[in-house]
Amino acid sequence: MRGAELEVPDWHKKLVLNRIKTSQKKDFLSWSDVKKQIKQK
Repeated sequence: MRGAELEVPDWHKKLVLNRIKTSQKKDFLSWSDVKKQIKQK
């Protein structure tokens, strides 16, 4: 699907923007922590 354009529904854009707006730094993980979690699975 390289180069194909996909339309993102407005409801999905609003959802993502709201999550960005309401996110807090404490909710994020460092890249090293994410890698550790992936390796554990």
